[in-house]
Amino acid sequence: MRFFFSKIFIIIVCLLSTNTYAQQITGHQEDEKSPPRKKVGLVLGGGGAKGAAEVGVLKVLEEANIPIDYIAGTSIGGVVGALYSIGYNAHFIDSMFRSQNWVFLLGDEVKRVDKTFLFKKSKETYTFNLPFSFKKDETIPNGYVTGQNILNLYTNLTTGYHQVDNFMDLPIPFRCVTTDIVYGNQINLSSGSLPVAMRSTMSIPGVFIPVSRDSMLLIDGGALDNFPVDVVRDMGADIIIGIDLTTGWKTKKELSTLPNMVSQLINIMGERKYHENRYATNLYINPPLKGYGTASFTDSAIDSMITIGENEGRKLWDEIMALKKEIYYDAPYYDTITIKKGERVCQSTFRINNIEIQGIKESDKKWFRNRINIKENSTVTIDQINKAVSIMQGINAFYMVNYYLTDDAPYDLTFVLTPKKYKLLNIGTRIDNVNIASLLLNVSNDNQVSVHNHYSFTARISRNPYINLQYSHGNFYNKRFSIGYTFRYNNFGLYSHSHKLMNFNFISQSFEALYSKTWLNSRIQFGVNADLMGGRDSLYRPHYEYEKVKYKHSINYFGDYLYDALNSDYFPTKGYKAHVRGMLYTRDGATYHKGAPYGSILFSGETAWKIVPSLYLLPKITGRFLFGKNFPMYYQNYVGGIFDANFFPQQFGWETSQYVHLLENYYVSARVNLRYMIKKRLYITALSEFGKTSHKFDDLIHGKYLWGAGLRASYDFFLGPISVQVNYSNLYKNFGFFFNAGFYF
Repeated sequence: MRFFFSKIFIIIVCLLSTNTYAQQITGHQEDEKSPPRKKVGLVLGGGGAKGAAEVGVLKVLEEANIPIDYIAGTSIGGVVGALYSIGYNAHFIDSMFRSQNWVFLLGDEVKRVDKTFLFKKSKETYTFNLPFSFKKDETIPNGYVTGQNILNLYTNLTTGYHQVDNFMDLPIPFRCVTTDIVYGNQINLSSGSLPVAMRSTMSIPGVFIPVSRDSMLLIDGGALDNFPVDVVRDMGADIIIGIDLTTGWKTKKELSTLPNMVSQLINIMGERKYHENRYATNLYINPPLKGYGTASFTDSAIDSMITIGENEGRKLWDEIMALKKEIYYDAPYYDTITIKKGERVCQSTFRINNIEIQGIKESDKKWFRNRINIKENSTVTIDQINKAVSIMQGINAFYMVNYYLTDDAPYDLTFVLTPKKYKLLNIGTRIDNVNIASLLLNVSNDNQVSVHNHYSFTARISRNPYINLQYSHGNFYNKRFSIGYTFRYNNFGLYSHSHKLMNFNFISQSFEALYSKTWLNSRIQFGVNADLMGGRDSLYRPHYEYEKVKYKHSINYFGDYLYDALNSDYFPTKGYKAHVRGMLYTRDGATYHKGAPYGSILFSGETAWKIVPSLYLLPKITGRFLFGKNFPMYYQNYVGGIFDANFFPQQFGWETSQYVHLLENYYVSARVNLRYMIKKRLYITALSEFGKTSHKFDDLIHGKYLWGAGLRASYDFFLGPISVQVNYSNLYKNFGFFFNAGFYF
């Protein structure tokens, strides 16, 4: 009997133990009461865009319910690993990869509506912006891209982990592999700002500016350890799963591109450690990514690489399940274990307590606080924070704009601004079949927020050269007082229909003083300018009769309002732009030839309307009215050429005639273009413009009729638009051809 009860007791204990074990291994990741198992480390290698394949593999590992205890990642693997370590699951990271505008993220571009007027002009005029400095303490960028936009994304995704004492305390312990280029050491980041660590590990040398931390400059971790199996082993992993993105050595032909060249160089530097780590994994996964590169960030490539990663994981399903059996010591029911997947979601609203702005003078902080439109003790969205960062970037005065939130709500929000301490040499280039070749050179310190005294020197070398000197005092992003001097040599043909009347050449000098103030996308200016002009003994008047001319001077007053919220100056898809300028012309500051001053009003307005996807209507109106008899020849109305102010400050572009035509005192026109995007950045545009001009305002409706039509093919090249067009206008009364490569200036 005693033996019988002993057997019954043993059976009951076994049954209870089995039931308890089954309860423990289903539904949640193991806790302290779970049966012993081996610790699993996940290694995520570097490879730029190819990191999308890692996401596909992670989806399969989650489906197989493989526990992950430690993560070590390099470059894009560090980015994916960081997100996974704080609770984002593979499906969220998949969606994140697919939904991003990677071209925007991996550049330093700022939305045009958030740029200051000076920044807009610079980006849409100059082909190259070269920093320089004569002082040792003025840092020059040591990379092409600051990585501002990608850092913004990482910061948005890692709320609550902007300052971390130890990455081992993350939901999944994590190490982010970087390289210190100062001392040549591998640095496995284990604390600090998680988004900055993510930005550090992807700092490809020569492309992204290194991240400064203490005495170190951190670059891409792949330079020394692109497959950090050794790192995850040191963290305590017993079983190692490695996802390797390498595709073997590239051929000479493949090395013709910069991304492939940099990738090969990184492979060479980390070759020895890579081979040691490659054969130290328990499960090695190398998705077949031949044909894809570090820069394959197109939507179709991302989609394909995620699928390739997922398919490769499924091919290895038997190996994955065998590894799972090993992880659980071949315990019963190992194949029924369910791991709780990450449930973190990207936080979109925040309760803000205090706001701090670091890196600028106290006198500037008030304007910044008003401009970013985020209030203390209020609820804000992630879009509002991103907008504030974009506005600060749009000033073009900061090397980097970062923000971080404290760990707990209500959050304290801190913006960290790193001012630029260098000057800029700006270079613009353009080739066309009218002016042949043009070069624009500019030197300025307009990108420095730390000083209130700004200067700019500009020289255009072309058939119509000029030199401009300008000094300004004040905040270039808010209000300023400016004085300037311009010397211009005007040399172009004046046409009556297709007949060239004369080669119009004369020298003009202008001195200007003005006050300007900007807010949002508006700018207002008031000022006075003194002009001195002269040249040939005779010039033409509107009806092409000669006028005897000697050197003349005038003192003029002006007021100017500009609103510019187009999302692109050359290829807009939305937004509006409006400009109004009034001028009063005098000989002595009060009269003109002892009579009443002359006056003019210039106006223009344009927008972009989407008709259907890829098809846009681009309407624009322009006009200029002159008031006074025998208006000075230099201030008459002129039209011609592809863009405004190429030949005269008041000259309007007339897209369907490349040559300059003299008009009557009153002029108004309407342009209605139809632009179709054939494929990304490639467009075809149907041009049409209509106008009226007359000597008197009352006769404008019945005045001379102007019209033109044309067809243009354009490519939005990053060094400036390239376009070819054919056109006809009754101004020229002949077919015309125009080719342009480069920004307009």
